[in-house]
Amino acid sequence: MNGFRLIADSISLFEANHLAN
Repeated sequence: MNGFRLIADSISLFEANHLAN
């Protein structure tokens, strides 16, 4: 489950960066 949270955080970070640009 910890790995899933890491992936979810990476996805949210990626989407936030995508929206920022």
